[in-house]
Amino acid sequence: MWLGWLMDRRTSSVVLIVVSALIWGSSFPAIKVTLGGAQDMFSFSFVMSFARLSISAMLGLVILLATRRFKVGIFRQPVVWILGFLNAISFILQHAGLAFTTASKTSLLVNFNIVFIAVLSYLFFHERLGPRKIAGVLLGVGGVVVLETGLDISFLQHGEIIGDIMVFSAGFSWALYVLFTKRAVDSNFDYVDLSIAVIVATVPFLLFPLPFVNLTQPVAAASWGGILYLGLVTTLPPLIMWSKALKNVTATVSSVLLLFEVLFAVLLSIIAIGETFLVIYVFGGAMILIGGILATSSRDKRTSDRGSLRPANR
Repeated sequence: MWLGWLMDRRTSSVVLIVVSALIWGSSFPAIKVTLGGAQDMFSFSFVMSFARLSISAMLGLVILLATRRFKVGIFRQPVVWILGFLNAISFILQHAGLAFTTASKTSLLVNFNIVFIAVLSYLFFHERLGPRKIAGVLLGVGGVVVLETGLDISFLQHGEIIGDIMVFSAGFSWALYVLFTKRAVDSNFDYVDLSIAVIVATVPFLLFPLPFVNLTQPVAAASWGGILYLGLVTTLPPLIMWSKALKNVTATVSSVLLLFEVLFAVLLSIIAIGETFLVIYVFGGAMILIGGILATSSRDKRTSDRGSLRPANR
């Protein structure tokens, strides 16, 4: 990649993660607009997830076939199906939870996964958590709190506990997804093949909720356009970039940087769909920015970086 000509691997990986966060951040206002075209947003959220991942899976398979990279062997790897399941269950829990709690609490509780990632990385990857990295995690989480709540504690009174539990569980599932992906790329899985295979493996799991939701409601044409954007732009391309970058940074550093997607989502929502701007958002964004700088400036080494997963046959 041309970034490698301009900067070292770690710096280029940081850039790739931030770009991935920007693209993923654009998915939040896109999802809001897409769901707004349906009468029953709860049911349509599951249809949207299935259609989004199906489009992305087809795009990925076309890429593999066109580049002659397609290998059946990667689908025999258990980690691919583990990641597919975790990806699907995270979507299902997050979307179902949104029916019972608020969007701001969902974003806050899901992004709390950064704490899970830091702790689990320390326990299982022996990742050292130096002062800068810990400060980066705390500032990042604090920035998300500011951006999503505006420091208005009344938001805690909104929603139901069952919804909070579901979206919190989605965050834990995403944390496991990050750690399994990190182990896979450190075990020399090809990042492009792995990313596409995981997207393909996610689709069958997303079929399970569909018989239990309303599939006959009318949906605006703009919503299907939104699904195309989500499937073609905000799913596979950022996943490939993030998976490539994960080879050269720790899971914790990656997760701190991915908090930029919350900042980007807020900015895009203000610009594109006219959400209210609050001055306090500047402080939340600054906290995430400083947290990312601190986390990436930490040069703590992990005592163990390699997993025991077998790479797919090439």
